[in-house]
Amino acid sequence: MDLKFSKVTRKGPITVVTLSRPEVYNALHIDAHFELNKIFDDFSADPEQWVAIVTGAGIRRSVPATI
Repeated sequence: MDLKFSKVTRKGPITVVTLSRPEVYNALHIDAHFELNKIFDDFSADPEQWVAIVTGAGIRRSVPATI
C-alpha cells in the first residue's frame, strides 16, 4: 500500500502507525482519514496482528487539559 500521510511498521504481533503530518500537528483531513481506514482494515484482517499503536511524527506533544 502506498502511504502518503502515515507510516506503518510491524514487529511480531504489534503494528505501529505513525501519523506523518507534523507541519499541521498530525491533524487529520479527509485523505488521511481514508488512508487510516485502509490501514486499520488491513490490520483487522491480519490474524497475526494483535496490537495497534498510533503515534505521531514531529517534536510537538499534546497534553490533555486535565493534567
